[in-house]
Amino acid sequence: MQSIEKRIEALEQTVATALQERVMFIILVGMGETESEITHIYDNHGNHWHRMPNETEETFKSRATSETPRAPNQVVMLFGEVSSAGVPQE
Repeated sequence: MQSIEKRIEALEQTVATALQERVMFIILVGMGETESEITHIYDNHGNHWHRMPNETEETFKSRATSETPRAPNQVVMLFGEVSSAGVPQE
């Protein structure tokens, strides 16, 4: 019976983690900008982030995701904006 209890505990932890990570990413892309990378991110709380020089797109998305305010059982919406001007360089 211990095996079943361990399985249930593992499933409960997985569900709890999934409930905490309710983030929806919407990337706004204009005509002809399909090859561009995200340069700005906005959330549904009025916060915004600018991509730092030499920051990868994944690192930038992770930074915005971790810094946006969260409330229990609420979906966080992040809007990524691409720019044809490109990513800032140092």
